Amino acid sequence: MFELAEEEQVLDSVFHDVQTLREVIVGVPELSLILNNPNVPTVEKQQLLHSLLQEMEEVTRHSLLVITENHRLLELPFIFDAFEEAYYESKRILKATVTTVVPLTSKQKEQLSKKLTQQFGYETVAFHEQIDSSILGGVILEMKHQIIDGSVKTRLETLKKALSK
Repeated sequence: MFELAEEEQVLDSVFHDVQTLREVIVGVPELSLILNNPNVPTVEKQQLLHSLLQEMEEVTRHSLLVITENHRLLELPFIFDAFEEAYYESKRILKATVTTVVPLTSKQKEQLSKKLTQQFGYETVAFHEQIDSSILGGVILEMKHQIIDGSVKTRLETLKKALSK
């Protein structure tokens, strides 16, 4: 799907379609149940998808219908993940999850973004923010299959282990 979208020069539109479809599938659990039910005929699934995909790019519509015909709808989340990863790489965007106790200010995001783009060689950073009071303070960063844990909780646990030896 990524290669075709890139070839047809509709990459940004298909990315938007993938984001929208993910939100719909997550937001309407019944839809996922129907699409993944082996007792529902493929033709009915295709009709349902056709009604959902009317406003989307031809590349998106065709890809989803092929996925349906090949009985790969259970793999849709992985297909979407792979598409998004390829999209971010092609646009030189670093996708990072940031966990803090309180939301980061825009200045903190800007500073963190600057450091990460320099360190990893990307043009920009797309943050997914999570709030978790159990980390007590600090920041946990997850990106590119790496975790940088600067949380107070981890520092206290490390200190506790060192003192108990």
